[in-house]
Amino acid sequence: MLEGKRKYPEINASLFRWILGILVCYGSLLVSSLIIFLFNIENLIIPALIMSFLSIMGALIIDKNILRKLFLFLNFKDVIFVFVGLIISFIFIIFASFAATYFKIGGEVNPIFGLLDKFSKSEFLISSAIQFIGEELMFVLPFLFVINKFKKTPKIIRVFLAVIISSLLFGALHIPTYNFNIVQALVLIGIVRTGITITYIFRKNLTVSYIVHFLYDWIIILMAIKYSPM
Repeated sequence: MLEGKRKYPEINASLFRWILGILVCYGSLLVSSLIIFLFNIENLIIPALIMSFLSIMGALIIDKNILRKLFLFLNFKDVIFVFVGLIISFIFIIFASFAATYFKIGGEVNPIFGLLDKFSKSEFLISSAIQFIGEELMFVLPFLFVINKFKKTPKIIRVFLAVIISSLLFGALHIPTYNFNIVQALVLIGIVRTGITITYIFRKNLTVSYIVHFLYDWIIILMAIKYSPM
């Protein structure tokens, strides 16, 4: 069975530590953006390092052992589910595309595609590998907050609420990225995030969802490079 015997990590942190840790994690985006602006940094790796470092610090505020509870070594089922997770993620992006068409949701192009000619592919690769650590923590901390703080609620409802809340928050982070198109960020990006989240639900291993996230984004980037007009 793909779900295996793993359980969601138990994190016995106070409400204050949860809130502070999540705020530090999410605040990492603001801090990295502010540093880019103040020091006029034209580099992708430095802000990615700042964001992920602060996200890790936020996670450690909640639980000093949280990283070993989240990022597990891969086993055979994990490796298999990397490919399964990729398929699920692309199914969800197709679903998001249909939703955008049906509900006539206008979309903004991700500005990252406008930077493909400005920075080298190696810089993109390294920065994204670093940044996605922070992004996965931004997803999983609110998710596990719901799982751990609402234990009297039936598990299926907890998981459902955790998915909805974490996906909406993850989408909200992308509101500035998509030119403050709130519907696109919350609904479409939230739907796409849910596809990757399912990977974590089944394997309960953030290493797996991190790899799926990385591969998914880079498949999209490489397709954009291949099919973009010269």
